[in-house]
Amino acid sequence: MRSPATRILVIVTGGVLLAAAYAAAPRAQTQSSGQLAKELVSALASGGLDAIATRDPEKPDRAIAALAFPGSQLLVVSAPYADASLDALLANRMYRDVYSTLQQPSIADGKVFIQDLGCDGLQPGGVDIMYENGKTQTILDGNWKKQGLSQSAYEQRAKDAEARYSRMLAALVGAARKAPR
Repeated sequence: MRSPATRILVIVTGGVLLAAAYAAAPRAQTQSSGQLAKELVSALASGGLDAIATRDPEKPDRAIAALAFPGSQLLVVSAPYADASLDALLANRMYRDVYSTLQQPSIADGKVFIQDLGCDGLQPGGVDIMYENGKTQTILDGNWKKQGLSQSAYEQRAKDAEARYSRMLAALVGAARKAPR
């Protein structure tokens, strides 16, 4: 059986059929928020944790934190947090403190908070909620009309939420795997 990255090139020249196998460049695979949420909850449980936090690997002036209630909900927040005290909190595994700090009302600009009910990612037809900048709420339940959005605007917001949430979860999964036990 050939791997999914193997391609077959078929050339017909002068009435002769030639075939060659070659390896295609692997495509970047991004995991869905559903896969990542389950992976995060599992990593936290195996590490005896209910919370995790890290600096955003793409934006070091931001922090990402999660609080898990397995089987019920996963609460994930990302916000600007350039204060050096974050490093001390992370080094001392004070992940709940980071989560609580990021949830302070004084931090609104640039904050993203996601309530993932069921700890299963942003599922179509689910009832997950995303808050942006402390004021914009999007209920990710597929009902764009009750939110006063067009279908295309809602679908774009849901797509953006999925990408943002998946990126946040991937960073947290990495942090949970590295967390001292």
